[in-house]
Amino acid sequence: MEADMVAQMVKDLVVVEKINVSEIAGDDDSTGFEKIKKQMPHLEIEKTSDRNHIKKNVNSKLYELKNSKMHKEFTQKVLDSIQKNFSYMIDQNQGSEDGIKNGLKAITEHMFGNHTFCNVSWCGGLTKGDAYKHLNLPYGKDLTSKQLKADLEKIFQNKLLTKANQLSKLSSSQANESFNNTVASKAPKRLHYSGSASLGYRVCSAVLQKNEGYEYMSKVNEAAGLSPGNETLKRAAISLDNDVEEEIPEPLNIRIEGDMKSSPLVVFDLETTGLSRTSDIVQIAAYSEEKKFDTYVMPNKPISPEAAAITGITVVGNQMLYNKERVMHKSQFQALNDFIIYLSTFSKKPILVGHNIKRFDCHVLYNSLKSHMLWNEFCSYVHCFVDSLDLFKHVKPGLKSYSQTNLVHELLGETYEAHNAVDDTAILNKLISTKCDFDLYVQTLSFSCLYPYFCFFISM
Repeated sequence: MEADMVAQMVKDLVVVEKINVSEIAGDDDSTGFEKIKKQMPHLEIEKTSDRNHIKKNVNSKLYELKNSKMHKEFTQKVLDSIQKNFSYMIDQNQGSEDGIKNGLKAITEHMFGNHTFCNVSWCGGLTKGDAYKHLNLPYGKDLTSKQLKADLEKIFQNKLLTKANQLSKLSSSQANESFNNTVASKAPKRLHYSGSASLGYRVCSAVLQKNEGYEYMSKVNEAAGLSPGNETLKRAAISLDNDVEEEIPEPLNIRIEGDMKSSPLVVFDLETTGLSRTSDIVQIAAYSEEKKFDTYVMPNKPISPEAAAITGITVVGNQMLYNKERVMHKSQFQALNDFIIYLSTFSKKPILVGHNIKRFDCHVLYNSLKSHMLWNEFCSYVHCFVDSLDLFKHVKPGLKSYSQTNLVHELLGETYEAHNAVDDTAILNKLISTKCDFDLYVQTLSFSCLYPYFCFFISM
């Protein structure tokens, strides 16, 4: 946002609306903040950094280091572990500058076997000694590369340690970003509604959606005297045929704009608490040639015995277990938000590919994102979806089964650990990259991010 706009907004709040503004959250660009101090020198206001921008900047530095290919030991699993450690450290030490300083040192030292800066509440190395195995490092062993350690220290100690006070007082602009995406969905910039008289109504509809949810439309109609009226569902039902449809018809195809062949390919998979589209997510994994994503997610609903038997994921108290081994996990909101941050790091909007996603995963993802008001933001970072089940029906017609395990067995001659999202995405990426011409089918088989949204309303 332009510095003049930031200053004017704060000025309107303070001078016109008589609202006390004591804090402004944003990225590391302080131009707007300096403009405010210059125009209102007597205003006691503090600038805080945005949590997501900080994490995104650190993630970018880590990927730069990994892509440099200078360190053989710096695998994707190590990178994921560092990301998790940094995220937890930031969240757990808000309000404590000393805690941030100690945590920044512990991130690198802990992974290299030095537990001087660790805390007994989270580090098993302090209690188990030499018998300790890392949960998130290859083979559970300490890292050993001195050069890798030095490069990581440049990121976490040389650059971030001086900002410990700033990191201990982070804010979140997530609500603003979510609202901005809602406004963009009502008034896309490419259609230039800013020159139209309807802009005010479109922005107001975004405000209503934010405050009231999608039910605002029925409330507006009722307030305007349009509901109930002559054109009602009850009257319309009189003219409907009595024939029962065997299945819900497919929604209309929505045109997808842009060059899909230049978009990066990201294979993703979800593990859930059950087989219903309203199930909770318990694991999210994504795989691309550039970068990977994996996290376990603490569900709000119980995991069904059938799902636990298939995935090996269970919950005991406030701990998650995979094959009876404790794993690090995140809340539903944090996991979904981190997934969006991961997608935002691609230079172009990626195409999300998954197996049977058109019938299941997309709908579970939609329900989860919608419940946390993150759906619009998610869509802003995704080009489209492609279901690999439909893809291989075109590529290899006539197979008895198109389950992913059967495709792997028939086409690759391999077996793998099915129903673990990480393994599912890796093997599906191998299938797509070696056994089909993806570019040949992407235009035909792609479907919009709005697909599960329309399915939801058709099923009502």
